[in-house]
Formats: sequence, C-alpha cells, structure tokens
Amino acid sequence: VYYYLRDSALTRKSPNLGFFRQQQYGVTLGGPIVKDKALFFINLEPQQQRNPASGPFVGGTITGPVATAADISRLNGIISPLGYKAVNGDARTNTNPLQNAFIRLDFQGLPFNSILTIRDNYAHAEQDVFSRSTSGTTFAMSDNGYTFKSDKSAYVAQLKSSLNNGMYNEVFVGLTHIRDGRVTFIPPSSPQLLVRGTGSVSMQLGAERSSQANQLDQDVYEFTENLTIPVGNQHRVTFGTQNQWYKVRNLFGQNKYGFWQFNSLDSLAGTCATCGGNGTASSYQIGVPGQAGTDGAVRFHQQTHALYVQDEWAASNRLTVTAGLRADVSMFPDKPPFNQGVRDTLGRSTAELPSGNWQISPRVGFNWDVTGDGRNQLRGGVGIFTGQPAFVWMSNEYQNSGLSGFSQLTCNNTTNRPPVFNAASVATPPTACAGSGLTAAAGGEVDLAAKNLKFPQSLRYTFGYDHEFKRDYVFTIEGLYTRGLNQLFYQNIALGGVQGVDRYGRVMYGPAPANPVKVGGTYNPTTAVATGGYGRTQVFEITNSNKDWAFQWTVGVTRRYVNNLEASLFYTHSEVRDVQSLTSSTTISQYQFGKSYGATAQNVQDVGTSVFQQPHRVVFSTTYTFPNTGTDISVQYTGESGQRFHYTYGGTSSGDMNGDGIGNDLLYIPTNVRDSSQIIFATLSGSTLAQQQDAFESFINSHKCLKTQVGRIMDRNSCEEPFHHLWNLSVRQRLGTLFGSIGGLNKSRLKDVQIQWDVFNVANLINEDWGRYQTAGFGSINLLQYASKENGSMIVKDGQGPDGKGARPRYTFSPTTTFTGIATATSAYRMQLGVRYSF
Repeated sequence: VYYYLRDSALTRKSPNLGFFRQQQYGVTLGGPIVKDKALFFINLEPQQQRNPASGPFVGGTITGPVATAADISRLNGIISPLGYKAVNGDARTNTNPLQNAFIRLDFQGLPFNSILTIRDNYAHAEQDVFSRSTSGTTFAMSDNGYTFKSDKSAYVAQLKSSLNNGMYNEVFVGLTHIRDGRVTFIPPSSPQLLVRGTGSVSMQLGAERSSQANQLDQDVYEFTENLTIPVGNQHRVTFGTQNQWYKVRNLFGQNKYGFWQFNSLDSLAGTCATCGGNGTASSYQIGVPGQAGTDGAVRFHQQTHALYVQDEWAASNRLTVTAGLRADVSMFPDKPPFNQGVRDTLGRSTAELPSGNWQISPRVGFNWDVTGDGRNQLRGGVGIFTGQPAFVWMSNEYQNSGLSGFSQLTCNNTTNRPPVFNAASVATPPTACAGSGLTAAAGGEVDLAAKNLKFPQSLRYTFGYDHEFKRDYVFTIEGLYTRGLNQLFYQNIALGGVQGVDRYGRVMYGPAPANPVKVGGTYNPTTAVATGGYGRTQVFEITNSNKDWAFQWTVGVTRRYVNNLEASLFYTHSEVRDVQSLTSSTTISQYQFGKSYGATAQNVQDVGTSVFQQPHRVVFSTTYTFPNTGTDISVQYTGESGQRFHYTYGGTSSGDMNGDGIGNDLLYIPTNVRDSSQIIFATLSGSTLAQQQDAFESFINSHKCLKTQVGRIMDRNSCEEPFHHLWNLSVRQRLGTLFGSIGGLNKSRLKDVQIQWDVFNVANLINEDWGRYQTAGFGSINLLQYASKENGSMIVKDGQGPDGKGARPRYTFSPTTTFTGIATATSAYRMQLGVRYSF
C-alpha cells in the first residue's frame, strides 16, 4: 500500500504559481487461489491532481503576451449580447484525475505443460488542457480550453505451452476497447474568436475550435501465434503470425460552430469605418458535415496481418547470430466516398487508399563474446523495420473526402469574404462565404492518399561495444544510424503552381496573403485576383519520401552495485534531418506545422533540421545505501539541448506570406530594419515606428540564430532553446531498520514501512537562481504580425521585381517581445512525500 503527495506547500513560493496538489494512492495484492495451481494479482491506483496552467496571466509576472484589463472589459461588453459568458485572463488551475486498475489471473499445471494468463488493464483519465504561450502574440482567455476524457480496457488471454522435443508455443488473444473525447470548458456552440487588441496582442476565447465535436471510439482485436522449434544443437527457429482487426468511429468536427478572426475590437464591434454596423471578420472558418442529416462521424474497418520467421543460431559458445524476415500487409475493406469533382479537376480518386501493399522487412543481428570471458562484447545488426499503420492519419481520408465527415470552409479574401458577425451568425453559423457564396462542399479541404503509399519504414544500422574493466565497471559505446525508406510527405495539389518569387526569394502561390491561385485558375497582374478554375484551394495528398535520416552515438560507463554504491554516466550526441516533422493528427496541421516554407516550393522534398533534433544529452545517476540503517540516497542529473524552433509571421491566414492560404512562412531577416525596401512597419498602439525598429533590431542582434541569417529567409528549426539542467534527489528510509539500529523500540509494525522524500530540481532548492528552465516554444513561433499590404500584389513576376509601387506587406513588432520565458512549475523546486507499507 502506498501514497505519494506533491503540494504547493512543498514548492518554492512564487507569485506566478498558485495552489496545486497531486495525490497518488495505490495498493497491490497477490497470492494463491489454489496453491500452485491458480494465482491472482491486483493493482489499483487512483490519482487526484490540480496544477496551475503554464504561461502568463493578468497580474502575473511571467513574460509573454498578456491582454490589457481595458481590452478584456471592452471585449466582454461586445460579446455579452451575443450569448457569451464573461471571460477573464486570470490564472487557471487544471485538474487530472485518474483511476487505474490491473487484474491478472494465472493458471498452471494445464495439459501440455501450459500456463494460461488472463488479464485486464483498465484506465480512466480526465485531463484539463489549457496553457498560455510565453512567446508569439496570442493570449488565451480562461474559457478557451478543453477536458480530454479517456476510457481504456485491454483484455488479454495468453497460453504458453512447453511441448515435446523442446518445442515451445505461445498463443495471444486480445481485445482493446478505447473511448476518447474532448469536452470544451464552455458549450461548444460558442464559436472560437481571435481578436487583435491593443498593440500586437490577440485575445482568443470561446469553445476551442478543434474540440467543438471531437470523439474517437476504437476497438482492436488481436491474434498472435508463435511456435519455436529447436533444430539440432545450434538453431532455434520461430514461426509466427500477428493479426489485428481495427474498428473505428471518428468524429472530428473542427470548427463545427465556427472560428472567427478580427483585426481589432472595432472590427468585432462593427464600429470601424468599413463595418457598417456588423462585426467584420478578417477570416472565418466553418466545418460542415459532408452529408446532410448525419453526425459527421466516419466509420471504417482496417486489418493488419504479418508473417515472420526467425532463426537464433548459436554459431559457437561465443557468437550468437539472429536473422529474421517479416512481411506486413494493411487492408482497408471500407473505402471513402468517391468525389467526382476531385477526379474531374485533379485526376485523383478520393476512394483510393493504400490497401493490400505488402512490406518486407529482413534483419540480422549478432552478439560476440570477443575474449570468451564475458568482458568484451561486440553487438550489432542491420534491418528494415515497419511501423504500425498510422490509423489516425488514414482516418483523415474518410473524414475529408468532400462527401463525408466534415468539410472545412475558409473565407478570408476579397473574393470569398467572411460573413458578417452578429447574434444570428453565432446562433446559426453561416455555411457559405459572402460575395461568392462558396460552400464547404465546393471549397472545403479534401485529403487524399496515394494508391501506392507505404506506411513508415526505416533501415537501421547499429553497432556497440561493451568492455568490463577493473571490478564491476562496464564501458559502453554504441552508434545508431536510421534512414527513412518510406516516410509520409504532405503536399497541397490544389495550388496552381509557383506564380513567381518576391524580392526576398520567397516562392509565391498567390497575388496576396490568403489568396492562392488554384488549379485551373489564372493570374491577372492588373486586377491581382485568381479567376476561373476549381473552387478548392486545399487538397492535400500523402505520398512517400525517402530522405529522412538520423545518427546518434552514445558513450558511457556503468558501475554495478558493489559496496553499497551503483552509478552510471552516459552522453548521447544526435543529428536528425527530415523533410517534414510530423507532430499532429490532422492532415492540415501536418502540412501547416510539419514544415514552414521560404525559398523552396511546397512540393520539393528538401531535407532540413528536424524539430526533434537534440544534439546533446547527458544522464547521470547514482544510488548509495548506508550500511545497517535502511537508508538509500539517489541522485539523478539530466542535461539536454533545448527544443528546436524557428520564427514565422503571425496569424493563421493573415500570416500567410506566400499566398498559399496557410500561415506557415519562414521569417525574412532584414539587414537593416530601417530600410523600407526590406521591411515596413505599421502603426502599433503604444509604440512608435522607431521604437518597433529599435526593438526588432535589438532582438535580432541578441540571438545568434537570427543574427547569422540576416539578409535571407531563415532556415526551419535553426534556433534552439538554452541548454537545460535538471538535478533530482531521492531519499528512502525503511523505518524498521532505522529504529532497530537505534534500539529500544518495538519495530514489528514498522519493519515493512518505507518513507520516501523526493526533490525535483534540487539545485533550485539550494539557490533560487539555479535550475531555471528557459523555454521559447516548439516548432513555429510567430514573431512579426502581418498588418496590411500597401498596394497591389505581393507577386514578383518572373523574378524581375515588384508588381506595383510598395507591393509588400506591413508588420508590427511589440517591443515587449522576449526570446524566452520561465516555465515556473519546472523552474521551481518541487518536493514529493511518499509512504509504502509492504506485508
């Protein structure tokens, strides 16, 4: 029986860190039902947790974008008549209750020397998801989050049999039942709003747009059979098959009730010069069920089958070689609906999926005792490894065929204007753009997968050497190289191709931000609009790429537990390059955040620094047991490179600099911030143009990753957070041993009680200036906020020069912008108290 407690009373006091508490309870119990025949084991583990949400808040001191009290007050005055509850920018506490249960039964002495194991692993979790960024320009109101709820049961029956002549058989039957869903903090019928307030800070409120209708139900059935047969004295051959049947219901109604963006509070209120009494949005997105009268959920089945054979060959008493061959195939019995419009325009079928494509994975490995005394070991191998089919990625093809799931409509340019924003449009979200009348059915997102698409597959080489020296010390060095053979690559095939480049060398797909030229459209430099052709501008296709690679090597030493002491120290260096860094579950997010664009076309598979690259990592751990006291002390240190990131322009659509309709464009870094031929600043409330220029120049000069790239578009993931250091301390004490050592106490009830004291970030306990954790973000970080374009087109036709005088965007830069923030919960030391009673 055990109990662990973390509490704000056990943490460094900070004005930015409110009350939090985590309580974890647990009990394990095992024993015989029938002696030596039937056994049981039970583990129950509930948790109650309350944590302050990370990021800045009104009245706090964490650096980052924070809305003013005046803007929040005015915002509430505008949205109240529309049915919204009052919002605030206060600190928020997230909760995370858990209930876990594990039950296992074992039956021994069955026919054929068999053991039958039956088990169930059940988990229920609820987790509030809300945080605020310490960088960028967006400040989330306290209602703009959701609770993730999950229930999972994994039932397994496993039969192991020792047969005649040394043969061994294992049968595995499983059923996994998963129900996941998101629940918004406020009713999902309150659309999400993004409103630019004073200065460059935008306020985000309403039902979180990706959670307005979000549920995933999964059932996975599995059957695995392995038969191992000894062949002579040197070989053990295993034949096996693994089979999974997958059933899914996926409801993903992103923007089901709408997502509106406004350039100002005046635009939201309808009091700007061009508003005409109604709220005028700069962008509007709506998700509409592909089939009227349905819930928009997609349902499909999938099957995965694998056959494999492996030979473990004892070539000598010092050398073991293991070779194997595996074949995997994935099948989709249910096809997405066929969209004739996509076929007619793009020549692609929405009903095609990569079904029935076999993937072969050979591999071989060895382990060699070089000197025969167990002190020098060489090990390594090479092989091809196939990943589990990415079901959630494939579900997007069912979700976004244009005829099923939800179709996404975006209205954000002069041709397809956003509807007016008022009480009627909140109560009944518009399903067409103003002006053109474009609907989701004609212009929404469509997701495709190439018919010959293969699931992720990698070639890996590994080689390691272990040497035991002195007494109980082991030196290790190991290298691992991975080459992506079939990685996933996303591109937008609805774009009308490269239309030119701007003066910075940026590849352009449209005449202005959020105004892409589509397939079949033409570009008219006089009117600067796309005319004719197909209505859709977002048709994403998944194909394969084979250029990703990663290399890492590790060196370290381990001291085995001798004389009450054990320790280890390891260093790992790694380099990771990829075409796209896939971090999301939806296709549009994979495209938007997997790779930001600059001087390279979106269909070019060029390799760059991965967002997952971590060049340096050091791990040290040691444990010492004090003799005759029952006291253990452990110390762990982790030092690692910070996360990779780069800078982009602000806004989902308004930050779109290359005209492809999506804000994922890398920053151009001017050599002279006062040179209007390189960058033009717009008016920003509370800051003069000179102040913005001075602040941006200082920001560039104070950060190496920007300063070294002036005069060009920066490389993706070329910036890195500061190196992180974390020391942890753990002290464990067995009370019976301690009291017995000091004598005079009856220790019968205490001998099996252990207390534990943990200190996370113990360096900060010693000195409040130590152990601070600086974070900038992850992946794309908006730095400059797009304000407007002066006149004409952004396009540079044929690379000759700008079309029209001053045909460039304007930007704003907040002088309060900082490179990093302090992640308070991580920077402050935290303690945990625990007690365990064993009987």
